[in-house]
Amino acid sequence: MEIKKPCILAIDDIQDNLTSLKAVLQDALPEFKLLTALDGKSGIALAQAEDPDVILLDIVMPGMDGFAVCRKLKADAELSQTPVVFLTALKTDQESRVRALEVGAEGFLAKPLDESELIAQIRAMVKIKAANRRQRMEKEELSALVAERTRELEKELAERKRAEADLEESEERFELAMNASNDGLFDWDLKTNAIYYSPGWKKMIGYEDHELPNDFSVWEKTTAPEDVKKSWELQQKLISKQIDRFVLEFKMNHKDGHWVDILSRAKAIFDYKGKAIRIVGTHTDISERKQAEQRLKQSTDELSRLYRASGALLTSASPNLENLAQAIVKAVLVEFEHTNCSLILVQPNSDLLDRVAVTGPYADEVAQSELRLSGPGLVPDVIQTGGIINLPDVTTNPSYVSNWKSAHSEIAVPLKVGERVIGVIDLQSEEPDAFSEQDERLISSFAARAALAIENARLFSSSKHRLKRLVSLREIDKAIIGSFDLRISLNVLLEHLRSHLNVDAAAVLTYQKNIQTLTFSHSQGFRTAALQHTNLRLGKGYAGKVALERSKIAIPDLKQDESGFLESPYLKNEGFRVYYGLPLIAKGELVGVLEIFHRSALKLDDEMEDFLSALTGQAAIAIDNINLFSDLQRSNMDLELAYHATIEGWAKALEMRDMETEGHSRRVVNLTMEIALRMGLSSSEQVHIRRGALLHDIGKMGVPDNILQKPGKLTEEEWVIMRLHPVFAYNWLSPIQYLRPALDIPYSHHERWDGAGYPRGLKGEQIPLASRIFAIVDVFDALSSDRPYRKAWSEEKALEYIQEQSGKHFDPQVVDVFLPMVARQ
Repeated sequence: MEIKKPCILAIDDIQDNLTSLKAVLQDALPEFKLLTALDGKSGIALAQAEDPDVILLDIVMPGMDGFAVCRKLKADAELSQTPVVFLTALKTDQESRVRALEVGAEGFLAKPLDESELIAQIRAMVKIKAANRRQRMEKEELSALVAERTRELEKELAERKRAEADLEESEERFELAMNASNDGLFDWDLKTNAIYYSPGWKKMIGYEDHELPNDFSVWEKTTAPEDVKKSWELQQKLISKQIDRFVLEFKMNHKDGHWVDILSRAKAIFDYKGKAIRIVGTHTDISERKQAEQRLKQSTDELSRLYRASGALLTSASPNLENLAQAIVKAVLVEFEHTNCSLILVQPNSDLLDRVAVTGPYADEVAQSELRLSGPGLVPDVIQTGGIINLPDVTTNPSYVSNWKSAHSEIAVPLKVGERVIGVIDLQSEEPDAFSEQDERLISSFAARAALAIENARLFSSSKHRLKRLVSLREIDKAIIGSFDLRISLNVLLEHLRSHLNVDAAAVLTYQKNIQTLTFSHSQGFRTAALQHTNLRLGKGYAGKVALERSKIAIPDLKQDESGFLESPYLKNEGFRVYYGLPLIAKGELVGVLEIFHRSALKLDDEMEDFLSALTGQAAIAIDNINLFSDLQRSNMDLELAYHATIEGWAKALEMRDMETEGHSRRVVNLTMEIALRMGLSSSEQVHIRRGALLHDIGKMGVPDNILQKPGKLTEEEWVIMRLHPVFAYNWLSPIQYLRPALDIPYSHHERWDGAGYPRGLKGEQIPLASRIFAIVDVFDALSSDRPYRKAWSEEKALEYIQEQSGKHFDPQVVDVFLPMVARQ
């Protein structure tokens, strides 16, 4: 909505007076709209059309003088509250002032006008008009509210009369229904506390009329205390209108002793005043429904146990067989609530059975036992027969083999894929006869699902093994591409090599071309510091021979080797038996050697050989990439040092030209960097801030010597040129891509927080943070240093000035960091 500007109406028959008045008001009150009239009649018409906030009125006017105009204005209902101030050249005698008050004027000023007094009077009158307007609006709103409330009360009274008539009619109908119904109806009169039960209610709990008092005493005695409490709470909520009705299930004791399940529905009836006078409702016998629900619940619980246990087959952490087995035994133990549970699997071409998972409070004791397919016990019997064995009391079975001294009963269920038994779920309990026929049925159903999951996990593992090697090669590629740290790349490569080839140790030696020597780079799996001091010339040792001949060497049994390889003090205690050495070649150039060690017999099939060949290629690429990157880093570092030396040289050149700033650049850099660090600026931002601080006054190179080296204060014309030095800095440095991020300080360090700085007049957070930080440091150093035109200020005086300029010249947040930091130093 558009906000109406305050309005002043001036009525004077002399145009020059109005013109002078308009000039004064436009300068002092630019926010006001000024209207003018040259006679009383047109002034009154304009006031009625515009509703001004204050009227300035001349007294002596032809036709209708000021007093007559004022009387007309005050007689108008819409303008009566508009303040009127007389402006007159007449003598300000007491009679004129009294007459002005009689006609309703609020002010009286004599000409020539005191402008400050006129402005003060106008502002005061505008406030009076605003207060009058608000008072009138409030009266109008109050009148409207009173009228509306009167209509509401009349409507409410009519509704209450209708409600009383409807209530009387409904009570008569309800009483007839209560007497005629066989349902469990009740009616509680809150005024008399009397309660009436329908015949159906009495029949429901087996009591006769003479056995039921006219209150709730029987109900409270035959109902569970917690149900009584909850019912009373709900009734109180009904009465207090927190709820409009309630439904509650509870139990009542029938006269013959059995419990009756009741469904209660109730609501409150209120009089026209909104006070609860009765609670009425029904009680329904739901015992049969409850019994059916209980039977359904038992059946559902059995299915839920099976469903939850089966769910573990789908929600185990991974398809890994070990994880799946752990999920199976935990699910069985949780759902069938017994002591120990084991999962035993048949091993291909082996008599030894594998207890892949066991859980329970005595799992450690059970896990120590060894099971064989040809040996005694429940598990081998189940595998041989393919049927369930349930022993209610293991102590009565002479062939039982105990693996837990507290076992009293045990059940073993086969895991079958088709007709083939792949394992057994074995469940033990301290209690005798712990496993029912229902348990047998449920565990057997679960075992069928578990067997399929185990078989799928095995097939998945077999398929995944091949895929994993391809993924490993991809991971090694990513490590090489994503990192220029050779240790990280080689660590990933050696991890995958040892994992997939199942070898004990591996190492990479890098070739130093300039000295034709192999040196240690990275290793895994060694027990000692073997190879970490390697420094082999080409042709020396196995690795040197691999490098010289650029061909693989494989030693299947080092104990049969006559070269004395194992006699090395670094390898003597490692116990290695097998050695592989492979050259690492990138772009036709030797970059290193990959060595593989194993402590037992090792045979690599064709697939493993292919995988190993791919790994050597990746290792060579990793070493070559790092060598290239290292060369590039050295070049970049040389370039960075050259840039930094250039910046330092520029700063020193400026100091040599401007003796006033001698040492200034070096002093402000350190203090600026400390503030930037405390304010959490990143390391990359700090680099640019340092460069900008060093070059902050580089633009002064464009200021003539007669101005830059002037011993006294500068003239205004000289200051105009001096203030151009940030622009000079920007024009010189912005074409240099390398220095563009450092331009904030040279270009903006003379901007002020209040917007009064130069060269662009930036304000507040429009000023870059680096410039806001440097501005404080620059001023503090300038104040603390001797200048040709003044001596240095004391540190205390300089800090007081910084504090005083917070929010004016300087960013208050930076000041809050700077002051305590300097105080501590």
